[in-house]
Amino acid sequence: LGDRAFSDDPETVTKCGSAVCETLLEYGITPVMKHMPGLGQANVDSHHELPRVSASKEELQKDFSTFKAMTSVPFSNQIWGMVAHVIYEAFDSDQPSTTSPTIINLIREQIGFDGLLLSDDLDMDALGSIGDIPARAKAVLEAGCDIALYCHGNLKIMEELAAQLPPMRTDSLERYDRSRIRRRSAA
Repeated sequence: LGDRAFSDDPETVTKCGSAVCETLLEYGITPVMKHMPGLGQANVDSHHELPRVSASKEELQKDFSTFKAMTSVPFSNQIWGMVAHVIYEAFDSDQPSTTSPTIINLIREQIGFDGLLLSDDLDMDALGSIGDIPARAKAVLEAGCDIALYCHGNLKIMEELAAQLPPMRTDSLERYDRSRIRRRSAA
């Protein structure tokens, strides 16, 4: 991730991430933690291909620790999360994390994140083996993500998504409602 991350030190990332999230919330902006459960060990860009992380479960705990720490900040229910398109071989050697119920459950249970969980962009090449955009969206939602993001704005594809996807699940709506931010009062 290079210059897209605060640091490679989990404590520094937690401290900086917490300060940024709190400040964004103060100004009415919903922060999104990404890329859960950790993208630091991926060695290819998921925009172009599917990263495979072969680190052990123990090694991955370092990546998970910052996200886990953020679940205990006082405003944690207002922070959204974004799942990475990565295969974590130690947990699920077949499915990218965004389409893996095992990884989504790890984010929910082991990391303890109970906020609104978004996929990364469905149009990224990392999900190419899953099928077309509607098939990717279905797989992401079936795995347990609350929202499947399609960011390219092709109207035909957006219409296909609207026609094929179910309404938002009750648990997802509850997470969204809990996350609604209070706007900073005008001075």
